[in-house]
Amino acid sequence: MKINELKKILAQKDHRFSNEYYKDDLAFGISRLVSNLRTAEGITQIKLSKIIKTTQSGVSRIEKGSSLPSLSLLKRIADALGYKIRISFSSKKSQMIFDTEGEILKIPNRWIQSEELCRTETSVGDICDSFKTKA
Repeated sequence: MKINELKKILAQKDHRFSNEYYKDDLAFGISRLVSNLRTAEGITQIKLSKIIKTTQSGVSRIEKGSSLPSLSLLKRIADALGYKIRISFSSKKSQMIFDTEGEILKIPNRWIQSEELCRTETSVGDICDSFKTKA
């Protein structure tokens, strides 16, 4: 048995292993997202495939994580399910999260506590003020 086959078997049997194994796998993250959204909306793979003009096997490949869909395909899926795409970038180093809505979803405490940074960077200063009131 190959190591990748063993990992897949373990991932299927142990939820904790699965989360750790796939946490940085973009294709797997998108597969869970698409599958969860489709299921929550009560739509079958076949019905979704017809709405977004692709094959059922194409939807299945996305949901298995074996295929990374294009942004245009993700937009068609989101539109078909009644959702809007919101992409975020999160830094492993600074813990900041920026998204496509132009928002900073998390800002490090060291930035909030840095009066100099808050005074010199206008956009960061506005963010510092809003986070200080929440803290």
